[in-house]
Amino acid sequence: MKALLQTTVLIFITSITYGQSIAGHWNGTLRVQGNQIRIVFHVTKINDQYEATLDSPDQNATDIKVTTVNFSYPNVSFETSGIGAAYEGIVSGKSITGKWTQSGTALFLTLLKKEFPGAIPWADAFASATAFTAMWLMARKKIESWYWWIATNIASIPLYFVKQYVFTSVYYFILLIFAFWGLAEWKKRAAKRATIAFEMDTVKNN
Repeated sequence: MKALLQTTVLIFITSITYGQSIAGHWNGTLRVQGNQIRIVFHVTKINDQYEATLDSPDQNATDIKVTTVNFSYPNVSFETSGIGAAYEGIVSGKSITGKWTQSGTALFLTLLKKEFPGAIPWADAFASATAFTAMWLMARKKIESWYWWIATNIASIPLYFVKQYVFTSVYYFILLIFAFWGLAEWKKRAAKRATIAFEMDTVKNN
């Protein structure tokens, strides 16, 4: 029960943390004098630091370096000095509502998030949390650790297959077989120790 509670808490924390990340593709549309100009921010997180580039497909502009990215949930700002533009907004789920400023003109702009290909937050959180629980139980030499390794591998096989990492999916399938084998071996040794202990107690009582 304790391990199950711990895993549930880890899944929740991991998912919340993921949800507060701004890494991904953010799409929005500026409306300027009757024209629509699409804006796309590509945000990545490297060593706990955010970096970003900017695209403006309707102006045939791509990979414009965003000079500064500041994020302190829920406030976020992007500054692109190369084109004299800045954006400040408030993050709410998978949207940012804010203001685009360029050449002294301020325009309302809402950005919507599109996850990076292969991102499956709840599935990733479940696989990570069960693996952590398995390692914690194994460090305490608990046989229950094998059940959590089995859960981790079962979750990871379809997860990586969907992400098109076929070899990784096969790798977790092999680990699943090892996990079942490990569980069987631990059960066998536990039963053997119990038998020896029983026989020793019988000898002492006689």
